[in-house]
Formats: sequence, structure tokens, C-alpha cells
Amino acid sequence: MRSVLAKRVNAADLTGGSTRLLYLVMRDDYGIPGGGPSHEWCNMVPALEGFGFETRHFDYARELLEHGYWGSQARLRDLVASWRPHVLFIFMYQEQVDRELIRWVSESTPTVTVGWFADDHWRFDGYSRFWASALNWVLTTDVSAVDRYKAIGQPNVLLSQWAANVSDYHPTGSGLRYDVTFVGQPHGRRFELVEYLRRKDIDIQTWGPGWPNGRVTQEQMVEIFSSSRINLNMTGSSVSHSSLLRRDTDQIKGRVFEVPACGGLLLTDPAPDLGRYFHIGEEIAVYRDRRELVRQVLYLLGHEEERARIARAGYERTIRDHTWHHRFSDMFAAVGLPVDTPSEAPSDGC
Repeated sequence: MRSVLAKRVNAADLTGGSTRLLYLVMRDDYGIPGGGPSHEWCNMVPALEGFGFETRHFDYARELLEHGYWGSQARLRDLVASWRPHVLFIFMYQEQVDRELIRWVSESTPTVTVGWFADDHWRFDGYSRFWASALNWVLTTDVSAVDRYKAIGQPNVLLSQWAANVSDYHPTGSGLRYDVTFVGQPHGRRFELVEYLRRKDIDIQTWGPGWPNGRVTQEQMVEIFSSSRINLNMTGSSVSHSSLLRRDTDQIKGRVFEVPACGGLLLTDPAPDLGRYFHIGEEIAVYRDRRELVRQVLYLLGHEEERARIARAGYERTIRDHTWHHRFSDMFAAVGLPVDTPSEAPSDGC
């Protein structure tokens, strides 16, 4: 694998002009028109737009549909060559953009390229590692992937994490309505765990594609988070093994930060490096197996003052340290882009 060109934004290029940021993300969830807005559009983009940069958005999924693969790549190359962005930020999950084109941007233009990889816990070997040498900088949410990137010749790797868009995720003030809730798809061990709680006479309400209550809007989800005494989270990805005791693909996801941002108490199973972001038992609650889950639920429902204290501490920690503005401020600083205190606007169309 070719070595990666070490490159940061040239400070001289920023003198007397605006900072230009090109971001490559999908507006539609999984690139499917009519399928609703994507997570990155609802959460990352408002933060990126809040820094006051001159920005342009390249939706590679829509470009593929409208112009074909090579047509869309030609349009991206022309945009980079003519507009000359200082930073190109890319968030992908498949080969929707030509890797050699991004390598050309990284090696042959002044633009600094940054790729965000959110599933290295289970996609490093089959996907992310092949992109490492095409990018000037790599961001990963998997602490164990940092050394793996360096081992294959990518020294410019940053450990980051999911976060909360606090303009959209916030306490609603409507009061507590539910005892225990879960929002998400019933894949892996999730259905089994929910049914186990119900057999223990615990009132848990569920929403999402595949549950009888169906999918909810982002606004409805925020209301659920804010009005639940306990918000259950399961860290296993969609490729997790079926056993409730396996942790092969457990990872921190956005829900870990979005629930506390809404003032809700998060009760989650463990994930690698979770203690880096929250004090366990003080800012969030953790269960390690289904029996401990039942004990935790019953204890928290029976000790309202302690439950409320943990929820409040989790909210304060999230607002202080775990917003998308924090994540991108760190990213821009690492690549040499000075940033001012950003503003944040609610997301568009989520």
C-alpha cells in the first residue's frame, strides 16, 4: 500500500478569503429517494454548516442516479478543480466514489481530504483499510482501529466518536410518560431481550421498522427520549451474533449521546471505550446481561431521585463534551483549519 501524503491546510491559503469546505454525504437514508433523510444529513450537516465556512454539498448517491458512475465522478473532479476547497470531508459506506479520484485530490491538489469511518469495529478488513492510502486523514470511532490504520501505513488517523445534534435533540419539558422504551430495529438479540423484559412484567414500549408501533419521526423520537424514565440501548450492530452474550461487534453509536442530550436516562449494554465518554453509574447506567438488566430497571424505577440525578448528569456531560460541534472542531483543528465558536441550526427536512 502506498504511503499517505501528510498534508494540512496551508495557512497562507486562508489569508484574505473565506474557508471553503466541500462535504460528500447522502441526503437520503441509504441513498434511497423517498426513504427519509439520512442520519448524517440530519446531524452532521447542521454542525458543518454552523462553522461559517463557505460550503458546497456533493450528494454522491443522487449524483450516481442522475449522472451515472463516471458522469458523477467527472462532476466531482470538475468541482474540486474549479472551486479548490480547502477541505473535502467524505462520509461513505460503499464504493460510491472512485477511490483513485479521491487519491488524486489528496496527492495532486491543495485540498486536504478527510474520511469518516463509523463501523471499523466490523468493516475495517473488508472496506476501510482499502481507503486508508487514498486520504490525507482518517477518522475512526473504533479505538482498536487506530493502531491498525497506522500498521498499514496511515499515520494520520484520529479517534473520534458519534455525538448529538443538540439543536434537534433536547429536553422537551413535557414530563415523564413511559417507564422503559426502545427505539430501533429489532435485529440481532434486540427482539429476544425485549420479550424477556416483557416476560418479567416490565412495561417496555418499542418503535422502529419491524415493531408494531412502526417508525417514528425524529421529532417523535426526541419526545420519547425525553419522556421516558429509562431509555434502553443495545450496542450490537446489525451483523451481531444472535447470542445475547456475544460482544463481537458491539460499538458506541449516536443513540448513546442523543438520549442524554434529550434529558433521558440511558441504560445500555457495554461497548468498547464507553468509559472514555461517560462515567458509568454516574452519567449513564450499564447492564452486562439480561438478569442485570432486569435488576437495573427495577432499581431505577424504584429510586426516582437517583434516576433523575443520573439523567441530569448525563445531559450536562453531553452538552459539555459530546456535540457534533465538538467532534468537528477537533477534526478541523487537527487538519490545520482554525475555527471560531460555531453556531448550530436545526436540521433541514428531518
